[in-house]
Amino acid sequence: MLGNFIYRLDKHAELLAAWEKLLHTDTDDELHGIIRSRILVDFFAQLYLIQSAERTGLFHIPSYIADMQRRFNAEYHMPYSLDELAEEYRVNKFRLCREFAKYYEVTPMQYLNTVRMEKARELLLHSDKKVVEIGQLVGIENANSFIRLFKEKNGVTPLAYRRKTPVL
Repeated sequence: MLGNFIYRLDKHAELLAAWEKLLHTDTDDELHGIIRSRILVDFFAQLYLIQSAERTGLFHIPSYIADMQRRFNAEYHMPYSLDELAEEYRVNKFRLCREFAKYYEVTPMQYLNTVRMEKARELLLHSDKKVVEIGQLVGIENANSFIRLFKEKNGVTPLAYRRKTPVL
């Protein structure tokens, strides 16, 4: 049975890292179960994207698209605008959005907001910072915009999320 893998994980470091992270999460409580579920979803999403890309021949992500994605993951707290990104990468902003969505299935700003909301959820659970501060830490200066976006993505306000989610 060991020779019948669906996919060779050693071929893609990110996928292998996600799998290793999943295997090494051994705490059995509700919060860690949610985290494991998220890692598993990420793992299968990566696997799907790799297989889809190889099937369609679209595996090579243009360097500026990959760079933008890396920046959003690392520097999510920074202010970004499509016009500035388009100027920096010397690409029309409509093309930039279309190509980013081609590889990540969402627009650059949707991707950035998803990363910001993931970081905000972590901060809400693992810090005692005020909601306004957390919004600023993840790059959303306006508190009302942060609360609205958080509720849109998570179904509850940041404060309700903090109160309802058990902290370990």
